[in-house]
Amino acid sequence: MTDNNLNLAESSHGPIDLLVLLRTFWRYKLVVGLGLVVGLLLAINYLARTTYLYTAELKVTPVSSNGQSLSPRVQGPASLAGINVGGTQEATPFQLYLESLASRDVADILARDPKVMHRIFGGEWVASAGKWVEPTSVGKSLGILIKRVVGLPVYRWEAPDGARLQDYLKAAVIVTETPESAVVLISYDHPDPRFATEFLSKVDRAADAYLRGKTLARTSDNINYISDKLSKVTLADHRVVLAETLGEQERARMMASSRSPFAADPFGNATASLRPTRPQPVIVLLIGCVGGLMIGMLAALYINYLHHRRQMHDLKSTREVE
Repeated sequence: MTDNNLNLAESSHGPIDLLVLLRTFWRYKLVVGLGLVVGLLLAINYLARTTYLYTAELKVTPVSSNGQSLSPRVQGPASLAGINVGGTQEATPFQLYLESLASRDVADILARDPKVMHRIFGGEWVASAGKWVEPTSVGKSLGILIKRVVGLPVYRWEAPDGARLQDYLKAAVIVTETPESAVVLISYDHPDPRFATEFLSKVDRAADAYLRGKTLARTSDNINYISDKLSKVTLADHRVVLAETLGEQERARMMASSRSPFAADPFGNATASLRPTRPQPVIVLLIGCVGGLMIGMLAALYINYLHHRRQMHDLKSTREVE
């Protein structure tokens, strides 16, 4: 009986399957080694061609409201005035700030800055022509062709605007919250560490300014409404409640009018990592080696399978001749 037939017979017994595999890998060690080398070379080529990213981080904390919420006895009239006075379902300014970081309104604010747009969508901006141009490449054309063949929708190119910047913010700006801490970490990766810190600071200021503007508009409307009611209400108890509510709204407008941070207070300035954080060469090389090794082992098993089939076919032919 040949070695392969012996291996086949042995493989029918569970406890020695691993030994059979090890013998097969050792027999085709050159194939396994070639797979390992190819995987390593692909990893090295990736590291040589890839763009290394730096991580910028900004820590923010909620701005203290200093007792800004209304007392329970004024919630009824305040609600009649159209004022959200709190409760378990009320979002705090800080929560709204975190939600607005990737909102369309904040993206529209940032999109007014040419430096931001030209840097983020640099591949589509032609400085010499002073306009946006649709990028073209063989890969993109091939991708469009494949989509059309398989019936996937192909969308028309649009010049970068607030909508596209919002999609970018959703993917690029990462918010990390820790239940045990009031400090929230906002991070952003970019090849240029200086731009990464500047962009993160601009996102923070835009979100804070957007909420400040909304609060100023809302409190001004509320103050006008309550002032009008005060001039018409004659019941003393109602006038007291409206006066207290008016004071709360005046206080809220005063805080929103301040130059200090409104919803989120940066815990220091945005900082960038000293060295690139992605990709990590050691991990990439390890993945390349493991992947190449697995491919080499699969190739060895396949070659062994073909070799065994050929031997079985030759054995069958010999028996037929006899």
